[in-house]
Amino acid sequence: MKYHLDIPIPKYPFEIQHHQNIFLIGSCFAENLAAWLKQRHFSILSNPNGVLFNPLSIYITLKNIIDNPHNFEEDFLFYDHLHWKSFLHQSHFYDKDKDKLIDNIIQTQLSAHEFLKSSHFIFITFGSAYVYEHIHLKAVVANCHKLPSSTFEKKLLSVQQIVETYKDLFQKINYINPGVKIILSVSPVKYLSYGTIYN
Repeated sequence: MKYHLDIPIPKYPFEIQHHQNIFLIGSCFAENLAAWLKQRHFSILSNPNGVLFNPLSIYITLKNIIDNPHNFEEDFLFYDHLHWKSFLHQSHFYDKDKDKLIDNIIQTQLSAHEFLKSSHFIFITFGSAYVYEHIHLKAVVANCHKLPSSTFEKKLLSVQQIVETYKDLFQKINYINPGVKIILSVSPVKYLSYGTIYN
C-alpha cells in the first residue's frame, strides 16, 4: 500500500552552483531553505532583519537595503523599559544604547546591500498576506514585539497591492543587479490561528 503521493516536478531551466551567492528573505521557510543550503556549503545570506512574514515588510526591508543602506529611521525604534528595539526587525536586534542599535542595523544593511549586488539568486518566501499597522506611526511593522494588540490594526493586503509593490521592488533589484534570478514562494506552513479559509 502506498502512503504518499508522488508529484513529478519538472526540471528548472537553471541550476544553482556552489560558487553562486544566494540571498534568502521572508518567512520561516526561507530560514529552513537557508539551513539546508548552508549544510551543503552554499554561499548564502538569509533574513538580515530576521524572519519576515508579510510581503510589505519584505519589500520595506529590501527597499532600505537597496536604496538607503547607510541610514535608518529612528521612528521605528522603541524602548521597552530595558532595551531599544526595532519594529522592522526581529527581537534579537536590541541594545540598551540606541545609537549602538542603529549602528548594528546600518552595518547589517550595508553587508546585505553588498551581498545582494553580487547574488545570483534571490528567494522570497511569503508567509501571510496579513499585515499589522502601527496605529500611531501609520506604518506596517515586521514585528509586534508582544505589545498590546490595541497598538496595531490588522489588515489584509490585496493581490493588487502586492503585485504593484513588487513590480517596483523588482525594478530596484534589477537596477543594482541585472540578470539576478528571483524565485517567489508561498510558505507551506499553515497559520491556523487565521482560520483555514483566510490561511
